[in-house]
Amino acid sequence: MIAAVRSGNRPVADLTSGDFRLQDDGVAQIVDVATMESIPIDVDLLLDTSGSVSVELQNRLRLSLGQLVATLRPDDRVRLIAVNHALRTIPTANGQQWPSVPFPNPSGGTSLYDGLTIAMLNVGVPDRRHLVMAFTDGQDTTSITSPRALIGNSQFTESVVYAVVATSDSGPGATGWFGPSGGDVFSAAQTLSRPATSSSTVRMVDPDAALRIVTLNTGGQFLVAQRGESLSAVFAQIIKDFRTCYVLRYSPSGVKAGGWHSLTVKVLRPGRFDVRARRGYMRHRIAYLALEPRG
Repeated sequence: MIAAVRSGNRPVADLTSGDFRLQDDGVAQIVDVATMESIPIDVDLLLDTSGSVSVELQNRLRLSLGQLVATLRPDDRVRLIAVNHALRTIPTANGQQWPSVPFPNPSGGTSLYDGLTIAMLNVGVPDRRHLVMAFTDGQDTTSITSPRALIGNSQFTESVVYAVVATSDSGPGATGWFGPSGGDVFSAAQTLSRPATSSSTVRMVDPDAALRIVTLNTGGQFLVAQRGESLSAVFAQIIKDFRTCYVLRYSPSGVKAGGWHSLTVKVLRPGRFDVRARRGYMRHRIAYLALEPRG
């Protein structure tokens, strides 16, 4: 599993196995720790190309793609998936060609839940880590994957999911990341530097609740990119944030063989630390697409 550790708004470096306590269903485990810095990553970048995407936002996205490449390394791999009422992989020989790739004309609805399900259930490769970055300007409208099914699928994946929602309104009623009070909206940059939230702060009446819970389940984050905020900077910061994480490896011992396992991770060093990691996993069960009708 992957864990991000911060003290204040700064990542904590140089932690070792002895600095972590990992519990699987309340049972302490022996862990081996590695840093993400030396591990190649596979990125699935889902981009909303539905009819609601404005020309201005599309231009910002196009510019951000080329700049995103600068944050990747030669051994990293990336897949670009256009999402409207259908899913389409945009063919490129390599990331450097993205700026010249014809961007799909915005049209149709948004099947983001379907796209996330396909990306999350992608089989991981040993000694690589999978990052899913999903960008949208609004709520899902055309997926056959229900919110409940999306949340259920996030319990099976080993991927880490970050969701970025763009908004043209910075007021309290804007779509975005709401703090525990339910009234404050933070930019993507502010959210990345804040302590992790918990499921108790997610309001289920919020139309973005499923996305928020998926990011919590997988150890990622839900971000809002406000009007004028640099998408390039947001995407680059996500990559940077992911690279500063730790990989905690262990073989479950003293726990039940199947079903849902709750995970807790703590740092044992003196001081105050914020740890962001997946909340649990489903063991020895076959993941399901759970594509079910809404309503």
